Amino acid sequence: MSDERKYSDGDIENKIARYLSEHDGNTTNIIQDLPEGTVFHNFTSARSNLISWYPFLSNDRVLEIGAGMGALTVQLAQNVQTGCCIGALYKSADYFFALSAIF
Repeated sequence: MSDERKYSDGDIENKIARYLSEHDGNTTNIIQDLPEGTVFHNFTSARSNLISWYPFLSNDRVLEIGAGMGALTVQLAQNVQTGCCIGALYKSADYFFALSAIF
């Protein structure tokens, strides 16, 4: 089996990873600074509505499978004690490392 990565969201992965690295993981202005559909889709504040209903406890642990570009990862990390995310995107490691700077 080849080590070549087959799945990718394209160059936007590099742009997001670079942005997060340059902004210490802060996503506050990412939609305005990178006005592309994929960025909006993944970083809109409306995403938090997908999990805001769940009564997380401060000592909960979460395994996020299919983390993709981290659309819910920040919200999960803000609500639980420990989290682990698994995804298929090769660049995920770059931007999850950058996001970790805010925690």
